[in-house]
Amino acid sequence: MVRAAFLLLLALSQVAMAAEVTTSVDSNQVALGVPFLVTLHAEGTAVGEVKLPQDLKGVEISRQPIRSFTNYSFGSGAASASVEYGFRATATETGRITIPPFGVKIDGQMVFSKPIELTVTPAAMQVAPPRGDRRPPERQEINLEDAVFVTSEVDKAEVVEQEPMKLTLSLWQLDNEALDVDPYRDIPPPTTEGFYATPRMPQYVAESEETRDGRQYRVRRFQQILYPTQAGELTIGEWNWKGAVRFWGRSGTQYRDIILRAAPVKVRVLPLPQPRPADFRGAVGRYRVEGDVTESQVAQEMPTKLVVRIIGEGNPAAIGEPVLPEIPGTHVSDPERVDVPISDPHGISVEKDFVYTVTPTRPGRLHIPEITYTFFDIGARQYSTQRVGPFDIEVRASGETGRRVVVDAATPQDAPSEEMAPLDLNPGTLATEPPWGLVAAVTGIVPPLAYGALALFMARRRRFQHDVRYARSYHARSRALRRLDAVGTISEPSDELFRALAGYVADKCAVTESGMTSADVARLLEANGVSDELRDGYLKILRACERVRYGGSELSGTEQDALAHAAHANVDALEAEWRRAGR
Repeated sequence: MVRAAFLLLLALSQVAMAAEVTTSVDSNQVALGVPFLVTLHAEGTAVGEVKLPQDLKGVEISRQPIRSFTNYSFGSGAASASVEYGFRATATETGRITIPPFGVKIDGQMVFSKPIELTVTPAAMQVAPPRGDRRPPERQEINLEDAVFVTSEVDKAEVVEQEPMKLTLSLWQLDNEALDVDPYRDIPPPTTEGFYATPRMPQYVAESEETRDGRQYRVRRFQQILYPTQAGELTIGEWNWKGAVRFWGRSGTQYRDIILRAAPVKVRVLPLPQPRPADFRGAVGRYRVEGDVTESQVAQEMPTKLVVRIIGEGNPAAIGEPVLPEIPGTHVSDPERVDVPISDPHGISVEKDFVYTVTPTRPGRLHIPEITYTFFDIGARQYSTQRVGPFDIEVRASGETGRRVVVDAATPQDAPSEEMAPLDLNPGTLATEPPWGLVAAVTGIVPPLAYGALALFMARRRRFQHDVRYARSYHARSRALRRLDAVGTISEPSDELFRALAGYVADKCAVTESGMTSADVARLLEANGVSDELRDGYLKILRACERVRYGGSELSGTEQDALAHAAHANVDALEAEWRRAGR
Protein backbone atom coordinates (compact mmCIF):
# COMPACT_ATOMS: atom_id res chain seq x y z
CA MET A 1 0.00 0.00 0.00
CA VAL A 2 2.80 2.44 0.90
CA ARG A 3 4.69 1.44 -2.24
CA ALA A 4 1.64 2.16 -4.45
CA ALA A 5 1.15 5.62 -2.88
CA PHE A 6 4.83 6.42 -3.39
CA LEU A 7 4.67 5.44 -7.07
CA LEU A 8 1.53 7.58 -7.56
CA LEU A 9 3.20 10.63 -6.00
CA LEU A 10 6.29 10.05 -8.12
CA ALA A 11 4.20 9.88 -11.30
CA LEU A 12 2.30 13.06 -10.40
CA SER A 13 5.54 14.88 -9.64
CA GLN A 14 6.95 13.79 -13.01
CA VAL A 15 3.84 15.13 -14.80
CA ALA A 16 4.04 18.38 -12.83
CA MET A 17 7.72 18.72 -13.66
CA ALA A 18 6.99 18.00 -17.32
CA ALA A 19 4.37 20.77 -17.59
CA GLU A 20 6.75 23.72 -17.60
CA VAL A 21 6.93 27.06 -19.46
CA THR A 22 9.91 29.43 -19.38
CA THR A 23 10.88 32.56 -21.29
CA SER A 24 14.33 34.08 -21.65
CA VAL A 25 16.32 36.77 -23.46
CA ASP A 26 20.00 36.89 -24.37
CA SER A 27 20.52 39.93 -22.14
CA ASN A 28 18.41 41.81 -19.63
CA GLN A 29 19.77 45.05 -21.06
CA VAL A 30 18.58 45.97 -24.56
CA ALA A 31 18.88 49.05 -26.76
CA LEU A 32 15.95 51.23 -27.66
CA GLY A 33 14.48 50.42 -31.07
CA VAL A 34 16.90 47.52 -31.62
CA PRO A 35 15.12 44.14 -32.09
CA PHE A 36 15.98 41.26 -29.75
CA LEU A 37 14.77 37.67 -29.34
CA VAL A 38 12.41 36.33 -26.67
CA THR A 39 12.76 32.54 -26.43
CA LEU A 40 9.78 30.52 -25.15
CA HIS A 41 10.41 26.94 -23.94
CA ALA A 42 7.55 24.55 -23.05
CA GLU A 43 7.59 20.89 -21.99
CA GLY A 44 4.81 18.38 -21.49
CA THR A 45 3.13 15.30 -22.87
CA ALA A 46 0.76 17.40 -25.04
CA VAL A 47 1.89 20.97 -25.82
CA GLY A 48 -0.84 23.09 -27.42
CA GLU A 49 -1.65 26.71 -28.23
CA VAL A 50 0.48 29.66 -27.11
CA LYS A 51 -1.17 32.68 -25.50
CA LEU A 52 0.87 35.84 -26.04
CA PRO A 53 0.94 38.54 -23.36
CA GLN A 54 -1.59 41.35 -23.70
CA ASP A 55 -1.48 45.07 -22.82
CA LEU A 56 2.21 45.41 -23.59
CA LYS A 57 3.84 48.64 -22.44
CA GLY A 58 7.22 49.80 -23.67
CA VAL A 59 7.77 46.77 -25.91
CA GLU A 60 6.39 45.26 -29.12
CA ILE A 61 6.37 41.48 -29.70
CA SER A 62 5.66 39.75 -33.03
CA ARG A 63 2.37 37.84 -33.05
CA GLN A 64 3.96 34.93 -34.92
CA PRO A 65 7.27 33.20 -34.01
CA ILE A 66 10.19 33.80 -36.34
CA ARG A 67 11.61 30.35 -35.54
CA SER A 68 10.38 27.17 -33.85
CA PHE A 69 11.78 23.79 -32.78
CA THR A 70 10.05 20.65 -31.44
CA ASN A 71 11.69 17.58 -29.92
CA TYR A 72 9.96 14.39 -28.80
CA SER A 73 11.38 11.92 -26.22
CA PHE A 74 10.18 8.52 -25.09
CA GLY A 75 10.79 7.10 -21.65
CA SER A 76 9.06 4.61 -19.33
CA GLY A 77 6.52 3.93 -22.11
CA ALA A 78 5.35 7.57 -22.32
CA ALA A 79 6.13 10.32 -24.87
CA SER A 80 6.88 13.94 -23.97
CA ALA A 81 7.40 17.03 -26.13
CA SER A 82 9.83 19.90 -25.80
CA VAL A 83 8.81 22.95 -27.86
CA GLU A 84 10.83 26.12 -28.39
CA TYR A 85 9.67 29.33 -30.12
CA GLY A 86 11.56 32.53 -30.88
CA PHE A 87 9.60 35.82 -30.93
CA ARG A 88 10.97 39.08 -32.29
CA ALA A 89 10.67 41.99 -29.81
CA THR A 90 11.57 45.69 -29.86
CA ALA A 91 11.71 48.10 -26.93
CA THR A 92 9.84 51.34 -27.57
CA GLU A 93 10.88 53.39 -24.52
CA THR A 94 13.94 53.67 -22.32
CA GLY A 95 14.10 52.70 -18.64
CA ARG A 96 12.76 49.62 -16.83
CA ILE A 97 10.15 47.56 -18.69
CA THR A 98 8.45 44.23 -18.04
CA ILE A 99 7.59 41.49 -20.53
CA PRO A 100 4.43 39.87 -19.06
CA PRO A 101 4.02 36.07 -18.78
CA PHE A 102 3.45 33.87 -21.84
CA GLY A 103 0.85 31.12 -21.55
CA VAL A 104 0.93 27.63 -23.13
CA LYS A 105 -1.77 24.96 -22.95
CA ILE A 106 -0.09 21.78 -21.72
CA ASP A 107 -2.02 18.56 -21.10
CA GLY A 108 -5.25 20.55 -21.24
CA GLN A 109 -4.17 23.15 -18.67
CA MET A 110 -2.90 26.72 -19.28
CA VAL A 111 0.60 27.09 -17.80
CA PHE A 112 2.30 30.49 -17.58
CA SER A 113 5.92 31.63 -17.59
CA LYS A 114 7.39 34.20 -15.23
CA PRO A 115 7.67 37.86 -16.31
CA ILE A 116 11.00 39.21 -17.54
CA GLU A 117 12.45 42.50 -16.29
CA LEU A 118 14.53 44.48 -18.79
CA THR A 119 16.54 47.68 -18.79
CA VAL A 120 16.29 49.66 -22.02
CA THR A 121 19.17 52.00 -22.87
CA PRO A 122 19.68 54.29 -25.84
CA ALA A 123 21.65 52.64 -28.64
CA ALA A 124 25.04 54.30 -29.15
CA MET A 125 27.27 54.83 -32.19
CA GLN A 126 30.75 56.17 -32.79
CA VAL A 127 30.69 59.68 -34.25
CA ALA A 128 33.97 59.13 -36.14
CA PRO A 129 34.64 55.69 -37.66
CA PRO A 130 38.12 54.23 -37.64
CA ARG A 131 40.19 54.52 -40.81
CA GLY A 132 41.93 51.28 -41.72
CA ASP A 133 43.43 49.73 -38.62
CA ARG A 134 43.82 53.02 -36.80
CA ARG A 135 41.41 54.00 -34.07
CA PRO A 136 40.64 57.59 -33.14
CA PRO A 137 42.59 58.79 -30.10
CA GLU A 138 39.36 59.70 -28.36
CA ARG A 139 36.08 57.97 -29.04
CA GLN A 140 33.01 60.16 -29.10
CA GLU A 141 29.67 58.42 -28.85
CA ILE A 142 26.13 59.56 -29.58
CA ASN A 143 22.88 57.80 -28.80
CA LEU A 144 21.45 56.16 -31.88
CA GLU A 145 18.09 57.82 -31.18
CA ASP A 146 19.86 61.20 -31.50
CA ALA A 147 21.69 60.11 -34.64
CA VAL A 148 18.57 59.11 -36.58
CA PHE A 149 15.00 60.12 -35.72
CA VAL A 150 11.75 61.25 -37.31
CA THR A 151 9.45 64.23 -36.76
CA SER A 152 5.86 65.01 -37.68
CA GLU A 153 4.63 68.61 -37.78
CA VAL A 154 1.95 70.84 -39.31
CA ASP A 155 2.23 74.42 -40.50
CA LYS A 156 -0.90 75.50 -38.52
CA ALA A 157 -2.03 74.43 -35.05
CA GLU A 158 -5.45 76.09 -35.41
CA VAL A 159 -7.62 76.13 -38.53
CA VAL A 160 -11.27 76.34 -39.53
CA GLU A 161 -13.19 73.48 -41.11
CA GLN A 162 -11.90 72.60 -44.60
CA GLU A 163 -8.94 75.01 -44.33
CA PRO A 164 -5.86 73.44 -46.00
CA MET A 165 -2.91 72.63 -43.78
CA LYS A 166 0.43 71.04 -44.58
CA LEU A 167 1.68 67.90 -42.82
CA THR A 168 5.46 67.42 -43.05
CA LEU A 169 7.11 64.11 -42.13
CA SER A 170 10.90 64.30 -41.80
CA LEU A 171 13.66 61.71 -41.47
CA TRP A 172 16.74 63.18 -39.72
CA GLN A 173 20.04 61.35 -40.26
CA LEU A 174 23.35 62.42 -38.77
CA ASP A 175 25.65 63.58 -41.57
CA ASN A 176 28.43 61.15 -40.71
CA GLU A 177 30.03 58.32 -42.65
CA ALA A 178 29.62 56.05 -39.62
CA LEU A 179 25.86 55.93 -40.19
CA ASP A 180 23.84 54.56 -43.10
CA VAL A 181 20.04 54.43 -43.05
CA ASP A 182 17.71 52.46 -45.35
CA PRO A 183 13.94 52.78 -44.94
CA TYR A 184 11.66 49.83 -45.58
CA ARG A 185 9.31 50.10 -48.51
CA ASP A 186 5.65 51.13 -48.15
CA ILE A 187 5.99 52.86 -44.79
CA PRO A 188 2.39 53.78 -43.90
CA PRO A 189 1.60 57.42 -43.12
CA PRO A 190 0.05 58.49 -39.80
CA THR A 191 -3.68 57.97 -39.43
CA THR A 192 -5.62 61.10 -40.42
CA GLU A 193 -9.19 60.31 -39.40
CA GLY A 194 -11.31 63.44 -39.60
CA PHE A 195 -9.21 64.88 -42.44
CA TYR A 196 -9.45 64.75 -46.21
CA ALA A 197 -5.88 63.89 -47.29
CA THR A 198 -4.34 64.58 -50.69
CA PRO A 199 -2.42 62.87 -52.09
CA ARG A 200 -3.27 59.60 -50.38
CA MET A 201 0.39 58.97 -49.53
CA PRO A 202 2.83 61.74 -48.44
CA GLN A 203 5.11 62.71 -51.32
CA TYR A 204 8.86 63.21 -51.16
CA VAL A 205 9.59 66.92 -51.62
CA ALA A 206 13.25 67.65 -50.78
CA GLU A 207 16.49 66.70 -49.02
CA SER A 208 18.48 69.34 -47.19
CA GLU A 209 21.33 69.78 -44.71
CA GLU A 210 20.40 71.35 -41.38
CA THR A 211 21.98 71.95 -37.99
CA ARG A 212 20.20 70.83 -34.83
CA ASP A 213 21.59 70.84 -31.28
CA GLY A 214 25.02 71.65 -32.73
CA ARG A 215 25.03 68.61 -35.05
CA GLN A 216 24.82 68.47 -38.84
CA TYR A 217 21.97 66.36 -40.29
CA ARG A 218 20.70 65.29 -43.69
CA VAL A 219 16.92 65.71 -43.68
CA ARG A 220 14.49 63.99 -46.06
CA ARG A 221 10.99 65.51 -46.07
CA PHE A 222 7.62 64.15 -47.20
CA GLN A 223 4.46 66.25 -47.35
CA GLN A 224 0.71 65.85 -47.57
CA ILE A 225 -2.15 68.38 -47.60
CA LEU A 226 -4.90 67.83 -45.00
CA TYR A 227 -8.36 69.40 -44.89
CA PRO A 228 -10.19 68.98 -41.53
CA THR A 229 -13.77 67.90 -42.16
CA GLN A 230 -15.20 68.53 -38.70
CA ALA A 231 -14.80 70.97 -35.81
CA GLY A 232 -13.14 70.06 -32.51
CA GLU A 233 -9.72 68.75 -31.49
CA LEU A 234 -8.45 66.30 -34.09
CA THR A 235 -5.36 64.11 -33.81
CA ILE A 236 -2.91 63.12 -36.52
CA GLY A 237 -1.71 59.72 -35.39
CA GLU A 238 1.77 58.56 -34.42
CA TRP A 239 4.11 58.04 -37.39
CA ASN A 240 5.97 54.73 -37.20
CA TRP A 241 9.04 54.66 -39.43
CA LYS A 242 10.70 51.29 -39.93
CA GLY A 243 14.06 50.65 -41.51
CA ALA A 244 17.58 49.33 -41.14
CA VAL A 245 20.73 51.12 -40.03
CA ARG A 246 24.43 50.39 -40.27
CA PHE A 247 26.58 52.17 -37.71
CA TRP A 248 29.94 51.90 -35.95
CA GLY A 249 29.27 50.82 -32.38
CA ARG A 250 31.30 49.66 -29.42
CA SER A 251 31.93 46.26 -31.01
CA GLY A 252 32.57 47.45 -34.57
CA THR A 253 30.20 47.75 -37.52
CA GLN A 254 26.66 46.81 -36.54
CA TYR A 255 23.45 46.32 -38.54
CA ARG A 256 20.12 46.83 -36.82
CA ASP A 257 16.45 46.98 -37.70
CA ILE A 258 14.92 49.99 -35.98
CA ILE A 259 11.49 51.50 -35.40
CA LEU A 260 11.36 55.29 -35.11
CA ARG A 261 8.30 57.10 -33.82
CA ALA A 262 7.06 60.64 -34.24
CA ALA A 263 4.56 61.73 -31.61
CA PRO A 264 0.90 62.37 -32.53
CA VAL A 265 0.00 65.94 -33.51
CA LYS A 266 -3.10 67.67 -32.20
CA VAL A 267 -4.94 70.29 -34.25
CA ARG A 268 -7.70 72.59 -33.07
CA VAL A 269 -10.42 72.97 -35.71
CA LEU A 270 -12.84 75.89 -35.38
CA PRO A 271 -16.37 75.68 -36.81
CA LEU A 272 -17.34 77.98 -39.67
CA PRO A 273 -19.11 81.14 -38.50
CA GLN A 274 -22.89 81.17 -38.13
CA PRO A 275 -25.23 81.98 -39.74
CA ARG A 276 -24.04 80.56 -43.03
CA PRO A 277 -25.28 82.27 -46.22
CA ALA A 278 -28.18 80.47 -47.90
CA ASP A 279 -26.16 79.81 -51.08
CA PHE A 280 -23.01 78.59 -49.26
CA ARG A 281 -22.21 75.05 -50.44
CA GLY A 282 -19.13 74.14 -48.40
CA ALA A 283 -16.20 75.68 -50.32
CA VAL A 284 -13.44 76.98 -48.02
CA GLY A 285 -10.24 78.54 -49.33
CA ARG A 286 -9.16 81.31 -51.70
CA TYR A 287 -11.08 81.29 -54.97
CA ARG A 288 -12.05 83.29 -58.00
CA VAL A 289 -15.14 82.44 -60.05
CA GLU A 290 -15.38 82.58 -63.84
CA GLY A 291 -18.20 81.75 -66.24
CA ASP A 292 -19.18 81.74 -69.90
CA VAL A 293 -21.47 80.17 -72.47
CA THR A 294 -20.05 78.21 -75.39
CA GLU A 295 -22.34 79.83 -78.01
CA SER A 296 -24.01 83.23 -78.15
CA GLN A 297 -26.41 82.19 -80.94
CA VAL A 298 -28.31 78.90 -81.10
CA ALA A 299 -31.43 77.47 -82.71
CA GLN A 300 -34.54 76.75 -80.68
CA GLU A 301 -34.37 73.31 -78.96
CA MET A 302 -30.62 73.14 -79.63
CA PRO A 303 -28.48 72.94 -76.46
CA THR A 304 -25.59 75.15 -75.45
CA LYS A 305 -23.16 74.88 -72.52
CA LEU A 306 -23.02 77.16 -69.48
CA VAL A 307 -19.71 76.75 -67.63
CA VAL A 308 -19.00 78.01 -64.09
CA ARG A 309 -15.35 77.65 -63.01
CA ILE A 310 -14.14 77.69 -59.38
CA ILE A 311 -10.37 78.33 -59.40
CA GLY A 312 -8.03 78.80 -56.46
CA GLU A 313 -6.76 76.99 -53.35
CA GLY A 314 -8.86 74.61 -51.28
CA ASN A 315 -10.36 71.16 -50.93
CA PRO A 316 -11.78 70.04 -54.29
CA ALA A 317 -14.09 67.54 -52.56
CA ALA A 318 -15.79 70.35 -50.60
CA ILE A 319 -16.58 72.61 -53.58
CA GLY A 320 -20.34 72.41 -54.04
CA GLU A 321 -22.19 73.30 -57.20
CA PRO A 322 -23.46 76.85 -57.74
CA VAL A 323 -27.11 77.74 -57.13
CA LEU A 324 -28.47 78.78 -60.52
CA PRO A 325 -31.18 81.42 -60.79
CA GLU A 326 -34.46 80.68 -62.59
CA ILE A 327 -33.95 80.77 -66.37
CA PRO A 328 -37.41 80.97 -68.01
CA GLY A 329 -37.91 79.32 -71.36
CA THR A 330 -35.18 76.72 -70.92
CA HIS A 331 -34.45 73.24 -69.75
CA VAL A 332 -31.25 73.09 -67.62
CA SER A 333 -29.53 69.77 -66.91
CA ASP A 334 -27.76 68.72 -63.72
CA PRO A 335 -24.14 69.88 -63.92
CA GLU A 336 -21.25 67.76 -65.10
CA ARG A 337 -18.39 68.13 -62.60
CA VAL A 338 -14.93 68.37 -64.16
CA ASP A 339 -11.74 68.42 -62.06
CA VAL A 340 -9.12 70.24 -64.15
CA PRO A 341 -5.54 69.13 -63.35
CA ILE A 342 -3.23 71.96 -62.25
CA SER A 343 0.54 71.69 -61.87
CA ASP A 344 1.23 72.90 -58.34
CA PRO A 345 4.30 71.92 -56.25
CA HIS A 346 2.38 72.77 -53.07
CA GLY A 347 -0.61 70.59 -53.98
CA ILE A 348 -3.39 72.97 -52.96
CA SER A 349 -4.34 74.64 -56.27
CA VAL A 350 -7.59 73.44 -57.77
CA GLU A 351 -10.00 74.14 -60.62
CA LYS A 352 -13.44 72.59 -60.63
CA ASP A 353 -15.78 73.27 -63.56
CA PHE A 354 -19.55 72.87 -63.44
CA VAL A 355 -20.90 72.39 -66.97
CA TYR A 356 -24.67 72.84 -67.47
CA THR A 357 -26.50 71.92 -70.67
CA VAL A 358 -29.01 74.73 -71.38
CA THR A 359 -31.70 74.03 -73.99
CA PRO A 360 -33.89 77.01 -75.01
CA THR A 361 -37.52 76.07 -75.66
CA ARG A 362 -38.67 79.26 -77.41
CA PRO A 363 -37.13 81.71 -79.87
CA GLY A 364 -35.99 85.21 -79.05
CA ARG A 365 -33.50 86.63 -76.60
CA LEU A 366 -32.54 84.22 -73.82
CA HIS A 367 -31.32 86.04 -70.73
CA ILE A 368 -29.29 84.10 -68.13
CA PRO A 369 -29.24 86.23 -64.96
CA GLU A 370 -26.16 86.88 -62.85
CA ILE A 371 -24.85 83.78 -61.02
CA THR A 372 -23.45 84.19 -57.49
CA TYR A 373 -21.05 81.83 -55.69
CA THR A 374 -20.34 82.08 -51.97
CA PHE A 375 -17.34 80.55 -50.19
CA PHE A 376 -15.52 81.07 -46.90
CA ASP A 377 -12.37 83.12 -47.53
CA ILE A 378 -9.65 81.80 -45.19
CA GLY A 379 -7.58 84.95 -45.75
CA ALA A 380 -10.30 87.42 -44.77
CA ARG A 381 -11.86 84.94 -42.29
CA GLN A 382 -15.34 85.71 -43.61
CA TYR A 383 -17.81 84.61 -46.28
CA SER A 384 -17.19 86.07 -49.70
CA THR A 385 -19.54 86.18 -52.71
CA GLN A 386 -18.37 86.43 -56.33
CA ARG A 387 -20.54 86.96 -59.39
CA VAL A 388 -20.43 85.94 -63.05
CA GLY A 389 -22.72 86.96 -65.87
CA PRO A 390 -25.30 87.87 -66.91
CA PHE A 391 -25.26 86.16 -70.32
CA ASP A 392 -27.51 86.79 -73.34
CA ILE A 393 -28.10 84.26 -76.11
CA GLU A 394 -29.95 84.83 -79.38
CA VAL A 395 -32.31 81.93 -80.06
CA ARG A 396 -33.43 81.42 -83.67
CA ALA A 397 -36.76 79.86 -84.53
CA SER A 398 -36.21 76.30 -85.63
CA GLY A 399 -37.62 73.85 -88.17
CA GLU A 400 -40.98 74.32 -89.95
CA THR A 401 -41.80 77.81 -91.33
CA GLY A 402 -45.51 77.08 -91.83
CA ARG A 403 -45.44 77.97 -95.60
CA ARG A 404 -47.74 75.86 -97.85
CA VAL A 405 -47.28 75.31 -101.62
CA VAL A 406 -50.37 74.58 -103.81
CA VAL A 407 -50.14 73.45 -107.47
CA ASP A 408 -52.74 72.68 -110.13
CA ALA A 409 -52.83 70.74 -113.38
CA ALA A 410 -51.14 73.62 -115.21
CA THR A 411 -48.00 73.33 -113.13
CA PRO A 412 -45.31 71.50 -115.13
CA GLN A 413 -44.66 68.09 -113.60
CA ASP A 414 -40.98 68.25 -114.42
CA ALA A 415 -40.50 71.52 -112.51
CA PRO A 416 -37.47 71.08 -110.21
CA SER A 417 -38.44 70.75 -106.57
CA GLU A 418 -36.54 69.19 -103.67
CA GLU A 419 -39.34 69.66 -101.18
CA MET A 420 -42.35 67.95 -102.82
CA ALA A 421 -43.20 65.03 -105.10
CA PRO A 422 -45.34 65.51 -108.28
CA LEU A 423 -49.08 65.00 -108.02
CA ASP A 424 -50.64 61.86 -109.49
CA LEU A 425 -53.58 63.19 -111.60
CA ASN A 426 -54.96 59.71 -112.45
CA PRO A 427 -55.21 57.82 -109.18
CA GLY A 428 -57.83 55.35 -110.48
CA THR A 429 -61.16 54.30 -108.96
CA LEU A 430 -61.52 54.59 -105.19
CA ALA A 431 -63.13 51.58 -103.58
CA THR A 432 -65.11 51.66 -100.34
CA GLU A 433 -65.51 48.93 -97.75
CA PRO A 434 -68.84 48.31 -96.08
CA PRO A 435 -68.78 49.44 -92.39
CA TRP A 436 -68.60 46.60 -89.93
CA GLY A 437 -70.34 46.84 -86.59
CA LEU A 438 -67.25 45.90 -84.58
CA VAL A 439 -65.12 48.40 -86.44
CA ALA A 440 -67.73 51.08 -85.84
CA ALA A 441 -67.89 50.26 -82.13
CA VAL A 442 -64.14 50.34 -81.74
CA THR A 443 -63.96 53.54 -83.74
CA GLY A 444 -66.38 55.13 -81.31
CA ILE A 445 -64.66 53.92 -78.13
CA VAL A 446 -60.93 54.23 -78.88
CA PRO A 447 -60.69 58.00 -79.44
CA PRO A 448 -62.13 58.94 -76.03
CA LEU A 449 -59.88 56.39 -74.30
CA ALA A 450 -56.83 57.62 -76.21
CA TYR A 451 -57.70 61.21 -75.42
CA GLY A 452 -58.05 60.39 -71.70
CA ALA A 453 -54.72 58.55 -71.64
CA LEU A 454 -53.06 61.42 -73.46
CA ALA A 455 -54.54 63.92 -71.01
CA LEU A 456 -53.23 61.92 -68.04
CA PHE A 457 -49.81 61.62 -69.67
CA MET A 458 -49.61 65.35 -70.36
CA ALA A 459 -50.77 66.22 -66.82
CA ARG A 460 -48.12 63.92 -65.37
CA ARG A 461 -45.49 65.41 -67.67
CA ARG A 462 -46.45 68.95 -66.67
CA ARG A 463 -46.18 67.97 -62.98
CA PHE A 464 -42.69 66.61 -63.51
CA GLN A 465 -41.73 69.84 -65.28
CA HIS A 466 -43.17 72.25 -62.73
CA ASP A 467 -43.13 70.32 -59.42
CA VAL A 468 -39.40 69.85 -58.90
CA ARG A 469 -39.81 68.38 -55.40
CA TYR A 470 -42.19 65.69 -56.69
CA ALA A 471 -39.92 64.88 -59.64
CA ARG A 472 -36.81 64.54 -57.45
CA SER A 473 -38.61 62.34 -54.93
CA TYR A 474 -40.13 60.15 -57.66
CA HIS A 475 -36.82 59.52 -59.41
CA ALA A 476 -34.64 59.39 -56.24
CA ARG A 477 -34.45 55.60 -55.93
CA SER A 478 -33.74 54.86 -59.60
CA ARG A 479 -31.10 57.62 -59.69
CA ALA A 480 -29.38 56.28 -56.57
CA LEU A 481 -29.38 52.69 -57.85
CA ARG A 482 -27.88 53.77 -61.20
CA ARG A 483 -25.07 55.49 -59.33
CA LEU A 484 -24.51 52.42 -57.13
CA ASP A 485 -24.35 50.16 -60.19
CA ALA A 486 -21.64 52.41 -61.64
CA VAL A 487 -19.41 52.27 -58.53
CA GLY A 488 -17.17 49.54 -59.94
CA THR A 489 -16.31 51.62 -63.03
CA ILE A 490 -15.24 54.78 -61.15
CA SER A 491 -11.74 55.60 -59.91
CA GLU A 492 -13.06 56.81 -56.50
CA PRO A 493 -15.66 54.16 -55.51
CA SER A 494 -15.99 55.35 -51.90
CA ASP A 495 -16.77 58.88 -53.09
CA GLU A 496 -19.45 57.67 -55.52
CA LEU A 497 -20.97 55.39 -52.86
CA PHE A 498 -21.21 58.34 -50.50
CA ARG A 499 -22.72 60.60 -53.18
CA ALA A 500 -25.30 57.97 -54.15
CA LEU A 501 -26.56 57.54 -50.56
CA ALA A 502 -26.41 61.23 -49.62
CA GLY A 503 -27.96 62.19 -52.98
CA TYR A 504 -30.89 59.82 -52.42
CA VAL A 505 -31.74 61.47 -49.09
CA ALA A 506 -31.24 64.93 -50.62
CA ASP A 507 -33.65 64.11 -53.46
CA LYS A 508 -36.30 62.67 -51.13
CA CYS A 509 -36.07 65.71 -48.84
CA ALA A 510 -35.69 68.27 -51.67
CA VAL A 511 -32.44 69.75 -50.37
CA THR A 512 -29.14 70.48 -52.13
CA GLU A 513 -26.79 67.50 -52.29
CA SER A 514 -23.54 69.47 -52.60
CA GLY A 515 -21.43 69.62 -49.46
CA MET A 516 -23.57 67.13 -47.51
CA THR A 517 -21.88 65.20 -44.70
CA SER A 518 -23.03 62.14 -42.76
CA ALA A 519 -24.10 64.50 -39.96
CA ASP A 520 -26.39 66.35 -42.41
CA VAL A 521 -27.92 63.05 -43.54
CA ALA A 522 -28.43 61.99 -39.91
CA ARG A 523 -30.38 65.19 -39.17
CA LEU A 524 -32.59 64.75 -42.25
CA LEU A 525 -33.36 61.10 -41.46
CA GLU A 526 -34.22 61.93 -37.86
CA ALA A 527 -36.37 64.92 -38.85
CA ASN A 528 -38.33 62.72 -41.28
CA GLY A 529 -39.08 60.01 -38.72
CA VAL A 530 -36.85 57.22 -40.04
CA SER A 531 -36.57 54.34 -37.55
CA ASP A 532 -33.44 54.15 -35.39
CA GLU A 533 -32.36 50.76 -36.76
CA LEU A 534 -32.60 51.82 -40.40
CA ARG A 535 -31.00 55.19 -39.70
CA ASP A 536 -28.03 53.58 -37.89
CA GLY A 537 -27.42 51.11 -40.73
CA TYR A 538 -27.57 53.86 -43.35
CA LEU A 539 -25.14 56.07 -41.41
CA LYS A 540 -22.65 53.24 -40.84
CA ILE A 541 -22.16 52.94 -44.61
CA LEU A 542 -21.80 56.71 -45.02
CA ARG A 543 -19.23 56.95 -42.22
CA ALA A 544 -17.27 54.00 -43.63
CA CYS A 545 -17.10 55.87 -46.95
CA GLU A 546 -16.03 59.07 -45.15
CA ARG A 547 -13.21 57.24 -43.39
CA VAL A 548 -11.91 56.04 -46.75
CA ARG A 549 -12.41 59.45 -48.44
CA TYR A 550 -10.76 61.42 -45.65
CA GLY A 551 -8.40 58.86 -44.14
CA GLY A 552 -6.11 58.30 -47.12
CA SER A 553 -6.93 54.59 -47.52
CA GLU A 554 -8.55 52.59 -50.32
CA LEU A 555 -11.33 50.02 -50.55
CA SER A 556 -10.43 46.47 -51.50
CA GLY A 557 -12.61 44.76 -54.10
CA THR A 558 -14.34 42.70 -51.40
CA GLU A 559 -15.01 45.76 -49.21
CA GLN A 560 -16.32 47.70 -52.20
CA ASP A 561 -18.74 44.91 -53.16
CA ALA A 562 -19.94 44.52 -49.56
CA LEU A 563 -20.57 48.25 -49.11
CA ALA A 564 -22.34 48.54 -52.49
CA HIS A 565 -24.59 45.56 -51.65
CA ALA A 566 -25.40 47.02 -48.21
CA ALA A 567 -26.06 50.44 -49.77
CA HIS A 568 -28.49 48.92 -52.31
CA ALA A 569 -30.39 47.10 -49.55
CA ASN A 570 -30.55 50.22 -47.36
CA VAL A 571 -31.88 52.40 -50.19
CA ASP A 572 -34.63 49.82 -50.87
CA ALA A 573 -35.49 49.59 -47.16
CA LEU A 574 -35.61 53.37 -46.77
CA GLU A 575 -37.77 53.74 -49.89
CA ALA A 576 -40.21 51.14 -48.55
CA GLU A 577 -40.45 52.89 -45.16
CA TRP A 578 -41.06 56.28 -46.76
CA ARG A 579 -43.72 54.84 -49.08
CA ARG A 580 -45.55 53.38 -46.09
CA ALA A 581 -45.43 56.86 -44.58
CA GLY A 582 -46.96 58.30 -47.77
CA ARG A 583 -43.84 60.07 -49.04
